[in-house]
Amino acid sequence: NKYAHSLGLSTQWNFMDVFSLDKELLDMLPKPVACLLFIYPITEKSEAAPIGEKLPASTEGVYFMKQTVSNACGTVALLHAIANKRDQLQIEKDSTLDKFFAKTKDSTPEERAKIMETDEGLNTAHESAATEGQTSAPDRESRTNLHYIALLNRGGKILEFDGRRDGPVSHGDTNESNFLADSATVVQKFMARQSDDLNFSIVALAKGESPF
Repeated sequence: NKYAHSLGLSTQWNFMDVFSLDKELLDMLPKPVACLLFIYPITEKSEAAPIGEKLPASTEGVYFMKQTVSNACGTVALLHAIANKRDQLQIEKDSTLDKFFAKTKDSTPEERAKIMETDEGLNTAHESAATEGQTSAPDRESRTNLHYIALLNRGGKILEFDGRRDGPVSHGDTNESNFLADSATVVQKFMARQSDDLNFSIVALAKGESPF
């Protein structure tokens, strides 16, 4: 949250842990929920059985960027989430996020990734936030199979944003009121694909404070 807020996201919006996919606990999250950031392990099973329908990066109304820096999937997922929900989220004018999205509005996914690599505002805020976390952040050369993606409602579809892909991935129809429940179903498919693994975690971006 400190990272996102320092970049220009309104403090009315906060990332919060999702501890269960049970309806009762999901219903406790403040509404609206703009997106989910989902972390899962990349394994032979996950790569051999892709889920969802691939869409082109040029899909109308979608902001998509590639990931070209190792271990930057969390930042890319965060940027995907905020960029594609700018009509709902409040972003401070002339903030790092506002300037980055303005600068990359007409860029290709690859160009956006390169601009992110050298953006001083993004990198300075990231370094500051990473040193304050409870877990040591891996450096760019470290090897890890855990990967962040963003899930959000765009144009009545649940779209997955993953900088390793060539474009977003559609997981079917949804709407604002059903997004959380529909996204939970998508997450369950990821988990069922790798049922022998426990390395999954979810963070929701919602308007309000965490109830937990």
